[in-house]
Amino acid sequence: MALDFNDPARRIPWLLLLAIACAGPAAVAPKPAATTAVEKYIVMIEGRNLILVSEGRPKRFGFSTTRDIEARSPEEAAQLAIQSVREDQELNRALRNAPSNPPHIIVTQNIRVESFESHRRPDFDYIFYADRDTR
Repeated sequence: MALDFNDPARRIPWLLLLAIACAGPAAVAPKPAATTAVEKYIVMIEGRNLILVSEGRPKRFGFSTTRDIEARSPEEAAQLAIQSVREDQELNRALRNAPSNPPHIIVTQNIRVESFESHRRPDFDYIFYADRDTR
C-alpha cells in the first residue's frame, strides 16, 4: 500500500511539528513556575549618623540590629528589614536629625536560614555606639 501524503490524517502530525519548529524551544519547554515560596532570612542592619540626645546634648550614634524576616527573596528581605527600622516609632521619636541630614541605614548581612529557632540570639533590639564617622 502506497503512502498518500495528501491524506489529511498524515498532514496533521507534520503541521504540528512544523508549528512547533517555527515557534522555537520556548513553546515546547515548560516555563518555570514563579517563585512564591516564602523563606526565612536573618538580616543584619547597620545605622550611622543618628543624632540622639545623650547627657543632655545631641550626639552622633550608630547602631547594629538584627531582624528575622520572612520574604520571597533576599532583596525583599533586605527591603522589609530596613523598612522595619525606618518605621520604628520609638527610634523615630528619639532622633534629632535635621531633614537635610538623615540617618544612613544599610544591610550588612542577609542570611537565608531553615528556621529562626536554630539561630536564636540574645534578645537585643539595638546596640548603639558613638559614631565618630563624619560620612
